[in-house]
Amino acid sequence: AVMLNVIGAEPDLPSMLNLPGLHAHLYGKLPRPGRKLGHVTICDVEASRVAELSHRAAALLRNC
Repeated sequence: AVMLNVIGAEPDLPSMLNLPGLHAHLYGKLPRPGRKLGHVTICDVEASRVAELSHRAAALLRNC
């Protein structure tokens, strides 16, 4: 499993939730630069699959 922090801006949740094994945990805070708004976890039994999905999720987080 991998955890990625959501910082500064809310992500495109519909796109992120289309990734299999991804679970979003948002804290209900108002966005502002540098603020941790939540995290996403990616789980799979195959480590290589977790790595691939983590890279895709990180790319979506960078674009928000």
